[in-house]
Amino acid sequence: RTVSAGDSLQPFIDTEKASFIALKLPHHDTKEPVSLFIFSCPENTPVRTKMTMSSSKASVIAAAQQNGVNFTKTIEIREAEEVDGAVAAEINPASLASAGAGAGGSAAATT
Repeated sequence: RTVSAGDSLQPFIDTEKASFIALKLPHHDTKEPVSLFIFSCPENTPVRTKMTMSSSKASVIAAAQQNGVNFTKTIEIREAEEVDGAVAAEINPASLASAGAGAGGSAAATT
């Protein structure tokens, strides 16, 4: 799917099932693409599925790397509402800091 700048990513996040999402977006400063791997795991996901998806994450990332896809960052979210803020924090962290956004969210980003 294609998303334009400024579009919300929430419609792409399944609110019922855990999922992996790969995104390539331009960084705000360098305009170089930032490749993001998002692991979305809603709170209402069954425990067994949470464990399976969490355990599979590293294998999925490794398989992507073997096929030439290298992720700049990985992000974990619990609810669809978190995705836009979490992605914005990765591609334009300065604007979030100046706006005071990001407080209270449970999204996590790792390198």
